Amino acid sequence: MTSAYSWLIIFIITFIAAIVVIYFLVKFITGSKTFEFMVVNKKENSGSGVKSSIDYQELPGKTGITSTDLRLSGKARFNNKEFQVISKDEYIQKGTAVVVNHIEGNKIFVIRNK
Repeated sequence: MTSAYSWLIIFIITFIAAIVVIYFLVKFITGSKTFEFMVVNKKENSGSGVKSSIDYQELPGKTGITSTDLRLSGKARFNNKEFQVISKDEYIQKGTAVVVNHIEGNKIFVIRNK
């Protein structure tokens, strides 16, 4: 019985020591020059020319012209901006008027304008 008890005590002491060592490693490493060199601290914003996402909410119902042939996917221009689009279910030639049917996430689905 004492052997099992002593192993339990050793395990608990080792576990607590490991937590203390990890705490101090994290505390001192995050303030070191090496850590600052390895981690990117700069934040990108739209003012510096970086856009994280495009707002597609204004596009449904908009009419545009295809810039490339849509072999189920290609490019089209809406409001003088070019977007990657997906044809609903047909081949559409370059220069054809299309309408944004719907948007799923960042996918723009278009149909031929009638």
